[in-house]
Amino acid sequence: MTFTTRGSDTVYIQGKVSWVKYVTPDPMYNKWSLQVHPNAEGIETIRELQTQGVKNQFKKDEDGYYINFSRPTERKIKGKIIGMTPPVVLNSDGVPIDGVAIGNG
Repeated sequence: MTFTTRGSDTVYIQGKVSWVKYVTPDPMYNKWSLQVHPNAEGIETIRELQTQGVKNQFKKDEDGYYINFSRPTERKIKGKIIGMTPPVVLNSDGVPIDGVAIGNG
């Protein structure tokens, strides 16, 4: 998973994902979203991002700690509706998975 902060830094988080809505947004909330169970390094990276202001919180289930990430499909900026692109999801080899539905796990 690629996470870009408000600056220009790009952060990569590896882990098992589920509930991925990047091909078609979640119809209930009109957002791109996913749940990730990050590996140990990913947990540390997210904790560092939290110290910098990321408000997403970890939760725990039978598979361990997970966190949800989402972003709206559009935003209103200075009175104009701006479309937001879906997140970039990479496979384990670092290759983008474009338009392929991802199953849970």
